[in-house]
Amino acid sequence: MINFSNLFKLLKKHTNFIITSHVNPDPDAIGSEIAISGILTQLKKEFKIINTSETPYNMLFLDPNNQIEYFDNDKHQSIFQTYEAAIVLDLNHLSRTARMEKSFRKFKGEIICIDHHTNPENFTKHNFIDEGKSSTGEIIFDLINSSDEIKLNKNIATAIYSAIMTDTGSFRFNKTTSEVHNKTAQLIRIRP
Repeated sequence: MINFSNLFKLLKKHTNFIITSHVNPDPDAIGSEIAISGILTQLKKEFKIINTSETPYNMLFLDPNNQIEYFDNDKHQSIFQTYEAAIVLDLNHLSRTARMEKSFRKFKGEIICIDHHTNPENFTKHNFIDEGKSSTGEIIFDLINSSDEIKLNKNIATAIYSAIMTDTGSFRFNKTTSEVHNKTAQLIRIRP
């Protein structure tokens, strides 16, 4: 079970964050990035979402403010050298960041891993992993619900809904529970 209080302490501790996910991102990856950026916005934190792969065309709607940047070593080197923390989402092996792996291996800040996959690499002491959850998006939903400070809004709800819906195979896979349906019902009430 994830200790969301400890996760919030880390989010509040730092002033700036790199946010990323795995190569060839799916809606859980992109949706989780947008949802966590919404949390950081509400906490008045600075962040950069940087991905190894470009956002697929059919997922561009999840990033209505065009926040996601395509990794360029020369352009982003100073960010990896100066930012205090990084949040890696929907992956638990740094090799899944592909071209960004070297930059993360050299990163001096704290790395926060939020994921739902098995057999983590343990590249950080800040692992927030729940293999019982349907998706990383569901974990972020639970994070928001654990706090009085963060509120769901349309962008966050759309991002999390997309993450859960796709990682459950349109609610067909084994981790589709009544709890998942209750959570998505809350999300649908927020997004028109």
